[in-house]
Amino acid sequence: MIFYINKTEWQILEVTEDEIVKLLQEKEENKIISAYGLCNYKSHEIWIDKAMCREQKYQTIVHELTHCYFWTYGVRFDEYPEEVVCDMEYGLLNFVGEILDKWKEIEQLKEDEKQ
Repeated sequence: MIFYINKTEWQILEVTEDEIVKLLQEKEENKIISAYGLCNYKSHEIWIDKAMCREQKYQTIVHELTHCYFWTYGVRFDEYPEEVVCDMEYGLLNFVGEILDKWKEIEQLKEDEKQ
């Protein structure tokens, strides 16, 4: 699924947990042994483990969209006062809600096609 944030194209991809762990291990010096998802800043992709149940995918997408949103706008939590972060969170909730509504619609269509 493709979406845009700050005029930049991003994509949500379902991949294997092994693919997620492999990329994270490259960044974290093999300290990662398990992961549900990641926000790949270089490729503008959010990866989620395709083996998870629908609800866990939903929660993981919310988590990764949060990384995506704040990174795209250059927000670093230790650099901004609480009020600025609160204002950004409002925008984040609207952004995440729009993306998740679209994702749920696509997932429902997939389920309907299986039946």
